[in-house]
Order: sequence, then C-alpha cells, then structure tokens
Amino acid sequence: MSLSIVEVTSKISLVMAVAAVAAGLMRWRASAASRHLVWTLAVAAVLVLPIGSLSLPSWKVPIRGAAAIDVVDHQPVTSPVAAAGDPVREADARGSASTAGAMRTSWVALFLVAYAAGVGLLLFRLVVAQREVRWLGSRATDISDQGWITLLGGCSARAGVRRPVRLVRSREHAMPMACGVRRPMIVMPMVAEMWDDDRRRAVLLHELAHVARFDCLTQVLAELAVALYWPHPGVWWMTRRLRVERELACDDRVLSSGAQPREYAAHLLELAYSLGGYRAPALAVSMARPRQLEGRMLAMLDATRNRATPTPGHRLLALAIAGVVVVPIAAATIVAAPVAPADQAVTAPAGGQNGPAAPTLGPGTWQLRRSTDGRTVQLTVSESENSFHSTTLPVERLDGLAPLLIAGSGGPARFSLKRDAGTFDFEGTLRSGAGGGTVTFAPSATFPVELARRGFARPTHVQQLALAWGDVGLAFIDEVATEKYARPDLQQLVSAAQHGVGLSYVKELAELGYRLGTVDALIRLRDHGVSPRSIRDLKAQGLDGLTAEDLVRARDHGVSAEYVGGLRALGYAGLSLDALVGARDHGISLDYVRDLRQLGYQLSLADLTRARDHGVSVEYIKDLAQLGYEHLSLNDLVRLRDHGVSSNWLREVESRSAERLSIDELVSLRDHGVKSLAPGPQLHSWDLRSKLGAWLARLLN
Repeated sequence: MSLSIVEVTSKISLVMAVAAVAAGLMRWRASAASRHLVWTLAVAAVLVLPIGSLSLPSWKVPIRGAAAIDVVDHQPVTSPVAAAGDPVREADARGSASTAGAMRTSWVALFLVAYAAGVGLLLFRLVVAQREVRWLGSRATDISDQGWITLLGGCSARAGVRRPVRLVRSREHAMPMACGVRRPMIVMPMVAEMWDDDRRRAVLLHELAHVARFDCLTQVLAELAVALYWPHPGVWWMTRRLRVERELACDDRVLSSGAQPREYAAHLLELAYSLGGYRAPALAVSMARPRQLEGRMLAMLDATRNRATPTPGHRLLALAIAGVVVVPIAAATIVAAPVAPADQAVTAPAGGQNGPAAPTLGPGTWQLRRSTDGRTVQLTVSESENSFHSTTLPVERLDGLAPLLIAGSGGPARFSLKRDAGTFDFEGTLRSGAGGGTVTFAPSATFPVELARRGFARPTHVQQLALAWGDVGLAFIDEVATEKYARPDLQQLVSAAQHGVGLSYVKELAELGYRLGTVDALIRLRDHGVSPRSIRDLKAQGLDGLTAEDLVRARDHGVSAEYVGGLRALGYAGLSLDALVGARDHGISLDYVRDLRQLGYQLSLADLTRARDHGVSVEYIKDLAQLGYEHLSLNDLVRLRDHGVSSNWLREVESRSAERLSIDELVSLRDHGVKSLAPGPQLHSWDLRSKLGAWLARLLN
C-alpha cells in the first residue's frame, strides 16, 4: 500500500481542522491547559498518522475529481481523445500521454527533492538545538546557594514536581528557561543573583510548571511535526498555537499557586524588556517572549479566567476521543469517484458564463454596541468560531441604523454597509444601543469591471469580501495614486484590506505628512500599531518630525504618548526618542520613578538606568530601610547589589551582630564568601575590622 501526497495532506489538514474547531469551542470556557492538551494530541496524531494509514485496514472515501499524486508509482494515463481504429491518432495519443507522464514524474521528483532537503535541514536544526542545550548545560554552574535550594524545594512541592531538577546559573545573558526531557534543568541568568525572593519564586514556579507539564517533550514533538510536514502552513500555525497555550497554562499554574497577578505580570514585563533579546535554543522553553507578552498580561489580569489543570481522568477521556477521531481518518483511503459523461453534464445556470455570483458571506453573525457619545458604533462580524472582524464606524456610515438608535425602544433591526466592492446587509434585533443578528454579503457586479479598467486582475469572491470589509475600493486606489504611491497589485490591495489599511488611514497619514511610497510600507506601519491618533498624541508630547521607522521603533519599544507625558510630568522633559527607547528597554516604568520619588530618590535618567541595570528595586530599598539602612546613596545601593548583599542575608547578619555594620563591612563579608553567620556570641564591629581574617573561616557554613 502506498500513500499519496494529496491523501496525507488531506488527512493532516482534517486532523488540524478538528483540533482547531475543538480549541475554538473551548476558547472562552476551558482553561489554557485544556486547549494545550488538544493541540498536543493533534501534534501526536499527525506524527502517527502515516503509520496508522499503512497499518490499519482501509476504507475507501470516493471523491469526485480526486487526483492523488502517488509518491511511489506514476502510471501514464491514456488520452481518451484517440479514436478507436485510427492508428495515427492512437499513436499521437500515446505520445501525448507519455510526454505528460514524463513531465508529471519530473515535477513530482523535483518536489520530493525539495521536500527531502527541507526535512533534512529542519532535522539538522533539531540536532543543533540539542547540542546547544548540552553546551549550555556544560558551561553553566550548579547553584548551591542554600537560599536557592530551599526555594527550589518549596516551589517544586507547590508545582507538583517530584523528580530531581538541576538548577544552574548561565554565564550567558539568558532568559530563564527549562530544558531537558529525561533530566530536566532550569537555567538562570547571572543577573538572577540580584533578584529579590518574590521574583525568584515567580520564575522558579513558572519554569517548574514547564517541567511538571513535560513541555520540553511536547516541544520536541512539535519540532518533529514541523520537520516532517514543513510545506504545510497549518503545521506551523498549529505549533504556534501550542506555544501560546503552553505559556498561558504555565502562567495559570503560577497564579493558582498563590502568586499575585499584578506582581507576577510586573516580573514578566521586566524580564521581557531586559532579557527578551536572547534567542533560546529551539528545544528549550523560555519564560518570556516579547511577542506573546500582551496576550499573557491580559490573561493574568482576567479574574474570570478558567485556570484549571486537566485531571488524569480528563486526559484519558481526551486521548480516547482523539483515538476515535484519528483512527478512521488514518484508515481512510481517497479514491476518485466516476465522473458523469459529457452528455449528462449539468447545464450552467443562466445569467452569464459562470452564472450569478453567490454571496461569499452568508449568513455570518454580527454584534453592535454604541459608544458613549452616540456618534460611533463598535461593529463585529463573525464568519466562523475563529474568524471575526471588528471595526469602529460612524453611525451615518450604516444606512438605516440612525433611526433605530434614536428610537431606542428595541426590536427588529435592518441596516446595511455599502462599500465599492459590495454591500453588507444586517438583520437582527437592537435594544438600548446594542444588538446582534445575521449578516450577508452581496459582492458588487460592477466592481471587478472597474478594477479591470484600472488594470487590475479580477478578484475572487473571498478577495472581494476582504476588500469590502477593509474599505479598499476605487477611492482608495485613486487616493494612493494621488499621493504618488507605487502602483499596487490586486494582492497588495487585499493585504491592505486585511491589515486595516483603508482609505481613511491613507488620508490621515497624508494630512500628518506621511506619504510612504508603497502600500507594503503602509501595511508594515499598521501592523506595528501605528495609528494617526498615536502620531498626533506623540506630537502633542513634543515628539514631532519622527520618520516612519521612528514611529515603528517607538511602538515596538513601548514608547507611548502616555509614557512620554508621564515622564514629562515627573520632570523628564525634552527627551529624544533614543533616550526614551533606552529608558523603556531598561525597564524604567512610570511607577518605578514615582515609587523612588516617594522614597526620596530624585534621580537623573542616567542614574535611573544605572539603578535598573544593577537591580536596585523599590522593594530592595524598602527592605534595607526596615533593617535600619535608610537614605543610602545610589552608589551604596549599587555597591551592595553588585556584591550580592540581599535583604535575607543582611537580616541574618544583623541578628548576629551587636552593632550595625557599615557598608564596607557588609561588602567585605560578601567578598570573602560569607553566606551566613554560625550560632555564637554577638559580634562587634571592631572585631570585624581588626580580626576579620582570623575568624572568617569560623563564620563560613
């Protein structure tokens, strides 16, 4: 039995579609761990699917017009054109069939060579990633500090991890990460020595959640699936969803163990900004990826979110359901159904060569909510469970809606949204400025003709729907031409519509002096969240004359108008974009500056950066003040931090010292490796100054 490319592609696509539907249905009610379980089973299913297809008894699935491309045998098909009894035409037909078969074989061979090269390259990447993990472990040093070991034991018990976990300190500028399937290892950066206990606990709980959930194993399976099915874009999307749900599930575990959402979110944000530039090995799972940051922060602060972990019983049930779904798919064999003869073909409908165009969307669903000022509405249109579009529109743009909103009594509602590419017709109910119902889309018959007059290709129904929703029509084309943009093609128009680059966006940017030259540049600006409003807000805060690249850079680094205005209110006015980006990258938040002001520290931007880089947190200053070390200078704080003088260590030293030690004495103790003071009589500062070398050995653990 042999497998065809079409058959394998169809089967894995069906498995991924079933998983996507299941995860979509679980989107609002189930936990991230449950959705991650669905995607894990999907990854495992696509890996075992070829084996099941070859070993299970097959059942045939007839599909009209199916043309499987066999990866083993390629038999030429005799052309039915040749007339029986005509030797010349029969010979021509055999020659044509032979040529077609040879061309088909060459294309298949070329595809197989490219496929094999891609698989080999991705498997080689896995081998390199494995070596990177081993290299990282060999260069790292085991953490033997008792404080870390005690904290690791307590966090392991809370996370439910019973197997030994190696805790190491990396010499590299690394993000905290977990790696290893059989022998799990948690890697901490050198800067972790300057973290307070709350941050250490939060990081350990997160990485131990990865260990408890065997996330490194699922990462290996995902990478194998990508290597085996790399030409299929759905596999890349599936593994991305797996990573997203994995991090959300680990965050849920940390919060379920008692961590405070806002504090944990603050730790995550600072780690992402300070260590987010490090590229982790492909087989390691790091704590904070900047690209996933926004979604994770919102999930942490959502008090209504389901954070439950699937029980063993639920996992077994999910595995059984997966088997019921996957086994029939693996056993199915696609066969071509017989095609009706030409004289039995169905006559094309009237109304043109291809008949009337059917609506692309029909019916979808819509939801509407009026703004507080009553002039705009938030309109959301859903095509399926996982596909929806949302936009804010003036009330007058929706024909027939204004009288319904003015009446306000509630009841049936019918209104429409007319665009060059087609019309959306809405039907449903409306009450107190909110409503919902069904929506259909009728593509304009004249729009493709007008596009053709302007030299564009004829759009498909799906493309026309996208152009209509994104308000990319004839006026958009004329506007970009007026603003001297390079002429876009149809696909660029569709991309602009899909990315929210409509007519109003182009006009508002032009009014602000931004004419970017190409539609692709507009799309890039939009993708980075640069809106006309954000540009105006930055101008109002003194950041005028920024280039498009500056706007993208400001957006990517979190330099918002609120941030700039907050710093101005705190006395940091006239800062350049470079200075603002630097401050953001070093984790200088407005709360950090305000909290330092309350503690009496009014620092320059350079000193704030220095304090942040050396781990001088507000909590650290408060802990020192509680121990009697108040109003320390920034130099003293940095010096204590650099020499590893933590609040816990200092508390123990103070409990054994008859007199308060000076900064120099504390630093001397840490420099000589004193981790704690053994039980004994209280110590005097003169002992430390005159006999430090004589009794240091007795103080060591």
